[in-house]
Amino acid sequence: MFTKLFGTEKLGVRKKEGGEYFIGNNIVDKIETIGCNIDDILLLEFEKSNLKWLLTARYKADKIVFIGLNKVDTFIGEWFDGDFVQGKFLGKFFSGKMNGNFIMGEFHELPINLIGNNLSTQPFEKFPNYSFCGELLKDSHKVAIASIPKGFHVTFQDDKGEFYAFQLVHFLEEPYKPIIIKKKTHSQNRIELNWNDVRKMDAHVLLLDAWDRETPTELFKTIFHEIGVPIKIKKVWISKNYDRVFYDPKIKYELRMEFFEFLGYSTSAGSTSVQINVPSQDFVKYIQIKIEELNDNKLEDVLTKIKHSIRFNIIKNAIGFPYLGHILNNNTSGGNIPEEDKKNLIWLEDFVKNIVLNIVKNDSGKWVENKELQDDIFQKIKDYIYG
Repeated sequence: MFTKLFGTEKLGVRKKEGGEYFIGNNIVDKIETIGCNIDDILLLEFEKSNLKWLLTARYKADKIVFIGLNKVDTFIGEWFDGDFVQGKFLGKFFSGKMNGNFIMGEFHELPINLIGNNLSTQPFEKFPNYSFCGELLKDSHKVAIASIPKGFHVTFQDDKGEFYAFQLVHFLEEPYKPIIIKKKTHSQNRIELNWNDVRKMDAHVLLLDAWDRETPTELFKTIFHEIGVPIKIKKVWISKNYDRVFYDPKIKYELRMEFFEFLGYSTSAGSTSVQINVPSQDFVKYIQIKIEELNDNKLEDVLTKIKHSIRFNIIKNAIGFPYLGHILNNNTSGGNIPEEDKKNLIWLEDFVKNIVLNIVKNDSGKWVENKELQDDIFQKIKDYIYG
């Protein structure tokens, strides 16, 4: 038996004897109110109010909390179809568009239908159909940005053995905040992406094509915008620790030539990057630190300080720095090097030894030392210091 409150039952809330409620054909176990009382909600004609969407949707609610007579504060339960217009959502969302704040539960719809910009703390738990970790070999595998736990790393390896990696720093934990990605290869940049832009790139927010799993999507290409040629992805890893997964002694780390633009190199013509040999797993961590320093213009800063100290006769010799002998004009007149200048020389020698002297090139299918480019960089550094 229902308690009829006005002529047409479907216009609003009906209360069943025993306590539960109906809104349209949807069962609601409990109703709570803020700023009004339950009797006001029972008398409200939903069809003529801002709450009409609750009549047309399909759901089973454990509880709905209303603010006044025009707004839902919280919905707890299961949503089967229709648009969730506003309010906090806790439960399972199976079909429709989510315009509110998805706080807790499971989102079984396509990510493109998450219109709101809040998924609380762990998006990969909210998209159960997208969780994935391991090698990309099966057709059923989906690699979506929504499948990545916060703080985890994703690395792709193509058919030539090259790696493309990034860390997901922030993903929809706060309303209207961007997705933040920290690239671990290539440019090493921190990238901010708007969720509404991302979800429109691909309905599943996939990083690899839904049909051809080896082909990068628009989102992948947006993150790794330096890639100028088509690539085929053969393996994917999603893991907490980046360096343990991806080291391969055959890989070559890519270093952008724009780090050397101040020395006179142009990135507008010719190659925009060089390959660095990776001799050991520890070297992966080292080169990541170096590239972060290069992003902060460390090389230019160090060379400018060395240039200044040589000009004012503060650095009088390069004794003790054998890898700098072909760059600095060795002046063997005595004198101690101040501590700050010594630190700069140590940094430069380390850069020369481990970065410049590890620049390689592909020669007929074999990676060999790029002696020509190494010598050219040394000469340009020397010209910068003494110019």
